Amino acid sequence: MTTYPYDRLLHTEDQILRLDAWGPIFVFGAPRSGTTFLTECLARIPGAEAFFGTPYLERWMHLLGSGKLSQDLQEEALWGIRNALWRTLVHRRTSRRETLRQIFLGRKTWQDLWRRSFGTPPQGVLIYQEPFAAFAAQTLASHFPNAKFLHILRDGRDVADSLDRTYPQALSDAVLRDVQLWRQVGTEIGLARPWKNGWWVPWWVCEGEEEAFVSASKFGRGVWMWREIVQRAQGLRSALGPQRYLEIRYEDLCRQPEQVGAQILQFVGRNADKRYWKFLRRAHTRSIGLHRRRSPEELQEAETFAGDLLKALGYLGPSQEDTKP
Repeated sequence: MTTYPYDRLLHTEDQILRLDAWGPIFVFGAPRSGTTFLTECLARIPGAEAFFGTPYLERWMHLLGSGKLSQDLQEEALWGIRNALWRTLVHRRTSRRETLRQIFLGRKTWQDLWRRSFGTPPQGVLIYQEPFAAFAAQTLASHFPNAKFLHILRDGRDVADSLDRTYPQALSDAVLRDVQLWRQVGTEIGLARPWKNGWWVPWWVCEGEEEAFVSASKFGRGVWMWREIVQRAQGLRSALGPQRYLEIRYEDLCRQPEQVGAQILQFVGRNADKRYWKFLRRAHTRSIGLHRRRSPEELQEAETFAGDLLKALGYLGPSQEDTKP
C-alpha cells in the first residue's frame, strides 16, 4: 500500500488517498438489470466491502455525465465522491455494530469481527453498486486509477418492463411534469431541463428529441434510458480494455451462474468460498423474456427507440438469447 508522509497528521477517516488501494470496483447497468443481485454475490467474497448505492451518489453520476460542471467543479465533485466512499468504508471496517449487521445479512462471517484494522495493507476490495455510474464512468476511470468497472447487461425490453412494474412512478407523466416530484424521486432523471407545456425532460434526452420522449409510454421511456446507459458503457469498454472493464449478461448469469461467476472472480482478482457460490446459485431464468407480455404497440416502440442496439446485442432477430427454453 502506498503511504504518504502526511498520513500521520491525519485521522484515518481523512486519509482518502488510501481508497486507491481498495480499487474500487463500480458495479453498474441500467436499473433492474441485476446490479443488486450481482453486488450481493460480490459482498460474499472474503475481504470485500460492498455498498449498495450508499452514500447516495447517483445524482452526482448524472451531474458528472451531463457536462454541466466546469473542470474545477468536476474535480471537487470527484474528491467529494472519494471522501464519501472512503469514510463509508472506514465506518464499515471500524464499527462492530456495522460488522454484526453484515454478518446477519449473510455478507460477513464471525471471523470478520476481528478483521477491522487499517494498520496493514488491505487484503480486500471495495465494491460500489451504482446503476448510473455509466454516465460518469469515463471521469471516474480517470480519477480512480485502480478502479474497475463491472457492467451487467440485460435485454432493454425486460429492463423497461421490470422498471414499469417495480417503480411505476419512474419516468411517469406525473413525475416529469412536477419539478418538486422529480427532484425527490427522479433518480432515473437525475437532472432535467424545462420544456414546453410544463414538461421536464431528463438531461440524457438529446435536444430536438423531447417530443418523441414525452409522447412515449413509460415502457418506451425505460427502453430509451437503457439505450443511453448501454451506449455509454460500451464506449467505456473501448477506452479501458479487458483489464479494467468486464461486461456480463444477466441472461448468462441466470443460465450459467458458475461459469459467469468464475469469470467475475478472475476479473475482480479474488478467491471466493462457498458463500459466494451458494448465493450465486439463486439466479433463476423466470424473469427472462417477460417483455413479451407487453402490447404490440409497446414492443414496436422499443424497436423504434433501440432496435439497432437490441439487434447488435443479439436481443432481436433469430439469434436473440431469450428464445432459449
